[in-house]
Amino acid sequence: GQDYTFHTAVQPGDPFTFAVYGDPQFNHENHVGVLQQIQKVQPLFIINTGDLVHEDNENEWRDYFSAICDETDTGETIPIYAAMGNHDGVEHGEDALFLNYLVQPLNQLLGSEGYYSFNIGDSHFIALNSYRPYEPGSSQYEWLADDLRKSAVYKWKFVFLHEPLYSTGKHGSNIDERRILSPLFEKAGVAIVFAGHNHLYERTQKIKGVTYIVTGGGGAPLHDAIKTDWIAASESSHHFCKVHISENLCEVEIIRADGAIADKFTISR
Repeated sequence: GQDYTFHTAVQPGDPFTFAVYGDPQFNHENHVGVLQQIQKVQPLFIINTGDLVHEDNENEWRDYFSAICDETDTGETIPIYAAMGNHDGVEHGEDALFLNYLVQPLNQLLGSEGYYSFNIGDSHFIALNSYRPYEPGSSQYEWLADDLRKSAVYKWKFVFLHEPLYSTGKHGSNIDERRILSPLFEKAGVAIVFAGHNHLYERTQKIKGVTYIVTGGGGAPLHDAIKTDWIAASESSHHFCKVHISENLCEVEIIRADGAIADKFTISR
């Protein structure tokens, strides 16, 4: 067999790059095109904002793994962290193939991979689940509030989940998430919240210090992008987000499947 290599975690203060994309959803050729661009930037890890498959069955998962392990060797060389999308078997509960096939960090409180967090260097990452209760008093909300308190020492905080708090795309914004979760993100100084669900790219203006990104251009048929005053940049394309963290800078480039740069911005701390 072939030997594969991977990079280990970085020390606090060390620079690193990660990639974020979502919604490949059983659109093989488009997905592989995005993965090939991701491989070129050699990220330390990949975040997927959900809808890895269109239906949670063996066939579609075989296709997903074929894209990341046969057509490219992304899956053999780069760790992938995923948030659960509405197509990823939410109706199957803990029996979802999503939870069986993917090995994610374990939520210490619940022993579940439905939502979780991890640290890399000076950065803290939180994966939330749009399809489990998240209102105040729910396990997810209490866990999130506690997790944000515990991670206060980290310079950079990033959240990823499937349904966007702010979007003009086909499915719009999840107003409940916005009402309930954004105050927590604002208070904790979260830098970027990444979502998918709408198949396009969108970046908001900073809203009370937080930038919201929709990156659902991983392969599925695209949705139209609508211009509005709180959107800083948007387009309908297959793409991923390249995020580079150095000591006081978070530099983001949106790279299309053809390698062109669609948008870039920087956040400083």
